[in-house]
Parts: sequence; structure tokens; C-alpha cells
Amino acid sequence: MNDDELESVQRAVRLINSRGHAGAFAKKTREDQISLEKLVAIEWTKSAQVAFGLNVSSLEHNLVDPPDCFAEIDGRKIAIELTELVNSNLLDDIETYNRENGLRVTSADRFYHHAQWNLELFKTRLDERIDKKQESYEKRGIFVDVLVVHSDEPWLSPYHVETWISSLNFKARPNLFSVHFIQSYFPGYSKHWPIFRLY
Repeated sequence: MNDDELESVQRAVRLINSRGHAGAFAKKTREDQISLEKLVAIEWTKSAQVAFGLNVSSLEHNLVDPPDCFAEIDGRKIAIELTELVNSNLLDDIETYNRENGLRVTSADRFYHHAQWNLELFKTRLDERIDKKQESYEKRGIFVDVLVVHSDEPWLSPYHVETWISSLNFKARPNLFSVHFIQSYFPGYSKHWPIFRLY
């Protein structure tokens, strides 16, 4: 590993650690955002193929978003939008606490209980993310084939998500033709990132 590669890895580790919670999707710059969007889109194509039989090809990042990406399914071009599900209140609380106390706590210690999920919180936060994208796209007159909501919430188990999804009904939004929820890799659950179809 040369010096530039080492610095790149060290920067990524610092970035992940700086967030204090759900660090895999931490970002500071536009370049970070683009890298994460590419990563999530690639993992979505792999997971969607295994879980739903979608043959997604020709994936390309859209530098003039929205939408974030384009791809093809069975020769038809589709628009893909990405958005993160994260407990933003918890991120703010951790950042404030660390700044005011000169410490570096995470959701694994002092804020552990605030990082837990339940069915009601999961449904509420997902609907908020989906509604925010729907409102934005409706105002612009844009339509998206797939909204991919991604998450690295460490205490949001895909086993719970799988149970919850089966009991929830997500209303279709007119500008978002389908919505998938995908989580970062969870050892022992599947060989790909856990993925769920919301509608």
C-alpha cells in the first residue's frame, strides 16, 4: 500500500469514527456523498437480483441529480434515488454531548438506549423519509422508478425488519413507483445486504 492509499484508508476510518453512530454512511464532502451513492447503488443491484430476481445492468451515477443513478432492467432505463434512514436526532445529541464535554462517546455506550428501534419508530421514520422525497419530486415534476432507502443503524436488526415489514402497509406515492429498504451487510443474515420491498 502506497502513502496515498494509506491516507485514503485512514481518512475513511476517521470519517466513520467521527460520526459516533451508523458510521458506514458518514460523509463530509460531495466526493464522500458520490462514493457512498455508488457503493449503495452497486450493493442494491446485487441484493435486488438475489432477492427479487431483478436483472439490473448499465448502472451509472448521475452527476446532475436528481435522480442519483440510472440503470436498465430488461432493457428499460430506470431512475434510482437513494436516501439514508438514520436517527438524526441521535447524531445531533452525540455531536452536542461530545463538543460540550470534550469526549468521544458513541451510540454503543452512553446513548445505547436512544439507539434502539421498535416497529412504530421504524414505520414513522421510513414514512418521513419517503414523504420527504415524494414532496420534493412532486414539486419538480420528477418520477423515480426505485427509491432505495439505505441504513447502517447498528441496532436495527434485519430479523426485526423482516418481521415488521410483513405486518406493515406502506402507501404508494405517485412520484415514487417502488421503494426498497436496504441495510449494510449483517453477518449471518444473508450473503448480500439485507433488502426488503416496501411497495
